[in-house]
Amino acid sequence: MGRLIRRMRGAFGTAVTWAVGWGASVLALFGPLHFLFGWGEGPFLDWAGPVAGFTALSGFVSGSLFSLVLGTVYRNRRLSDLRPRIVAVWGGLAALVLPAVFVGVSIGAGQAFPGGIVALVSALAATLGAGTAGGMVALAQRSDRALLGTGNTPPQDPV
Repeated sequence: MGRLIRRMRGAFGTAVTWAVGWGASVLALFGPLHFLFGWGEGPFLDWAGPVAGFTALSGFVSGSLFSLVLGTVYRNRRLSDLRPRIVAVWGGLAALVLPAVFVGVSIGAGQAFPGGIVALVSALAATLGAGTAGGMVALAQRSDRALLGTGNTPPQDPV
């Protein structure tokens, strides 16, 4: 039971990390567009807040799916066995699931999105997913090496 709880905690942590990262990325992208170029109507948070919230929710769902895929594909592997570029591909694919579901539901409801919007949202989601997944693994590997040092003992502070 302890192993299952640890995996669920890890999946939840990954989902939250993706949600925060994606929401912050969208605000960081839209902020300069609004304040420097006047893009968007009305007060910034009136329109950018809901977009960032929806993007954060998408990041949470995609991060959960990514964690499930990573836990299944790399079940008995070590952190050092993961390659950030390959994991980034998995992250990009996991991030494309949600836009595909929305397009499918909208087509089923008789509401088709313009192709350019679908392509833009899909490209943004795949980029965020790949960047988040690859970045998480690269950061975790760097932290793991820094903690382990040259052997199996934590590095000592210089005197």
